Amino acid sequence: MKKLGKLSLGEIKQSMPIIDQNEQENLMAGSGNPYSLAYYYYSIGTAEVVGSESNPDILDFFTATSYVPTDDSKDGWCSAFANYCVYNSGGSGTNSALASSWLTWGSSTNSPQVGDIAVANDGSHVGIVQGVNADGTVTVIDGNYSNKVSRHDVSSSSYSFRTAN
Repeated sequence: MKKLGKLSLGEIKQSMPIIDQNEQENLMAGSGNPYSLAYYYYSIGTAEVVGSESNPDILDFFTATSYVPTDDSKDGWCSAFANYCVYNSGGSGTNSALASSWLTWGSSTNSPQVGDIAVANDGSHVGIVQGVNADGTVTVIDGNYSNKVSRHDVSSSSYSFRTAN
């Protein structure tokens, strides 16, 4: 498995666009967990390449799984992204390219925190928790949502949340 050199919080923040105070606080809270790396890839706009080429960053995400892809537009990569972020933050993921593999990873939690895993109840998608909103929705950063690393809100009734053991 390919492992990045651990990025310092300063290195991550230097490579990101300017973010507001709330985002800086979330990033500081996520220091040393998968959220920091997920936010990095979100901030630099990691996305699939249109056409027959593949984004080498997305193909690298699969190095944290046992699956070897050939084309980032034909293979789902949300689980590969989550595994890559967890692994390169010092944790152990599922080693699977299947989002459903996260349904039993770690421990279930009803109080998700920054860096926890959000997995769709039907096992179809997985992301990394960025924060919990006042309306009860949870903001996640995930791979392969609209063919890129995205940030969006999910319903806490449609997702379950997992925390590392």
